[in-house]
Amino acid sequence: MSEEIAYECGYDCMGDMMVDHLTRKEINDMLREYIQEDETGIVEDIIMEIAIRKYNWVDHEGAKAVAEDVAYQAHKDREE
Repeated sequence: MSEEIAYECGYDCMGDMMVDHLTRKEINDMLREYIQEDETGIVEDIIMEIAIRKYNWVDHEGAKAVAEDVAYQAHKDREE
């Protein structure tokens, strides 16, 4: 419904309409609220990309999990 309303008001998408009519503070507040409520994992992926690219962050837990998986698979392969 919201997409249709924006289109009828001359906008290609809801985002364009909101950017044109909300203040930067309102948009930032909305973004912060949605980020905190995100359950899709998209925000975590974005945060990880920024941390890796800008801060040389290393996912030690992820690397450990991969190493454990490789070791388990190697052990399993030897048993066969």
